[in-house]
Amino acid sequence: MENFKSEEEFVEFIKKFQIPHPYIKEGIGDDSLILEIDKKLIAITTDSYKENVHFKRKYLTLKEIAFRCTAGALSDLAACGAKPITILISLFIPENFTKKETEEFYTGINELLKFYGISVTGGDLVKKGETLSFTITCVGEIEDYPILRKGAKEGDILCITGNTGNTLAGLEILENNLEINEKIKKVLIEKFKFPKPKIAEMVSLKEKIKITSGIDISDGIAKDAKRLADSSGVKIIIEEEKLPFSKELLDYAMTFQKDPLYYLLNSGEEYEVLFTIPESEKEKLPEWVSIIGKIELGEGLYLKTKKGNIIEIKGGYDYFR
Repeated sequence: MENFKSEEEFVEFIKKFQIPHPYIKEGIGDDSLILEIDKKLIAITTDSYKENVHFKRKYLTLKEIAFRCTAGALSDLAACGAKPITILISLFIPENFTKKETEEFYTGINELLKFYGISVTGGDLVKKGETLSFTITCVGEIEDYPILRKGAKEGDILCITGNTGNTLAGLEILENNLEINEKIKKVLIEKFKFPKPKIAEMVSLKEKIKITSGIDISDGIAKDAKRLADSSGVKIIIEEEKLPFSKELLDYAMTFQKDPLYYLLNSGEEYEVLFTIPESEKEKLPEWVSIIGKIELGEGLYLKTKKGNIIEIKGGYDYFR
């Protein structure tokens, strides 16, 4: 029996089961479901997390697990330019899950939610088995227009908030118990354990600049920029020299003789946002945004190397592989 070869193939397959509804403005295939009800735009997104697939309790506390997974779910709202209203959590807890563990878990969630003045307002609970898994549903509101994966046009420029690479390096340090300078270790692990969704940043940007498309980095630039290119039906060229990185990532790569470019392109769960804008708007960009590429006619994702060569990029994380 034939299996799905990628997440994209699976998504395209299930699209055929969609039934149009007048409230649905954007459905399967984007970061969030976009509804328009009485001229008000609502964004709804959901993410599921399973122990030993998305997190491991051997090097993460329950508080850290809850924080980073909630950040991942909220990041989908950031990608479409939405402000969060509430979240719901469906929990599948082990049979021996204690009150103390429950308190620690919810403390991690609330530590992030307090920045947005929201809380958990519902969900479901199942007590079964020996491992923890849960699903987080986020609801947000959108002013003006939603940022979608489609919309990038020839002549646009590709931008990114913050930098990437730290999360994958932090994960490697934890998984392999690597010995490295404590200051470097702290910065890299901090990004892995406590990523910050770029909600306020994207809402602020949207008020000043016309953002033509966007996606959050959950599976790595190599994967998510390709999704942006495919959804918009364009060719994206990323310039290696313009990719932003932290000093700590460079130190890490030098210490263990690794290629920094691999981390910049393939580090997932960064929860930064890739987005495109018309080139005429670039002077309005704040300093925490970097221009890393351009949009051309064609298809696919390519890298312009420091030597000037143009090569196709293939990579990123895919749960189907």
